[in-house]
Amino acid sequence: MDTISEMQEEKPSLPFNASLDPSNPLGFLENVFHFLGKESDFLLKDTSEKEIATAVTAAKKRLREAKKDEEEKEKAEKESLKPTEPPMEVEKLKGKENVILGEVPNKGNGLDLEMYSWTQTRKDVTITIPVPSGTNPRYVFCEFKLYRLKVCLNGKHTIIEGALFDAVNPRDCFWYVEDEKVITVLLTKLQKYQWWKYCVKGEPEIDTRKIDPESSKLDDLDPETRSKVEKMMLDQREKHDLAKKVKSESLSRLDMKKRRFM
Repeated sequence: MDTISEMQEEKPSLPFNASLDPSNPLGFLENVFHFLGKESDFLLKDTSEKEIATAVTAAKKRLREAKKDEEEKEKAEKESLKPTEPPMEVEKLKGKENVILGEVPNKGNGLDLEMYSWTQTRKDVTITIPVPSGTNPRYVFCEFKLYRLKVCLNGKHTIIEGALFDAVNPRDCFWYVEDEKVITVLLTKLQKYQWWKYCVKGEPEIDTRKIDPESSKLDDLDPETRSKVEKMMLDQREKHDLAKKVKSESLSRLDMKKRRFM
């Protein structure tokens, strides 16, 4: 009768239970080494220290690569949020005969449009959107991004979607439905004390030189803010005077041309 040879059984894997305290990571490693010393001969090897150092180096390399990939991803997302074209600068009036000054601002230093109206102060922009009476806030969708805004109703009717004139702080922006018939959106400017020429790209521009600043006293502002506001007001006056001068010179040249042909 044949005998059955005994097969060498593999040693079963042993469970390792330990919790990591973020404030004491070395304590966790001590538990790991204690477990290894108790359940294996790994730490008795002459090359154990070198192998552990190699493993630590490889782990650090993986963490650096993961962090680098995350930073590149965040950078790419920020770049994608920027408008394809930078915010328009104030027109260079010198040397131009035909100057487009833009629309006259409404009483709130913004503009009244067909679907909505917007106003602004030095620090924020307020958008007012009339909607059907009885509108429930749960049917309103509003998305704030660094350079973009989207407002939808009932999940399919898009009221506003596009690039903003300049950057906003999404965390400080909010919206609400007033009396179930008006959506009010508040955008907090990232660059304070800058007047916007339009709210969403594609709208008519306003003439920022005709803006009437809110009635806050300069004496109530801190010295740094007051200096900025006074400089902006001075710049606006100089640009206004320059525009008048260019227009006057243009009319004078036209008048001289007419006299030559008379």
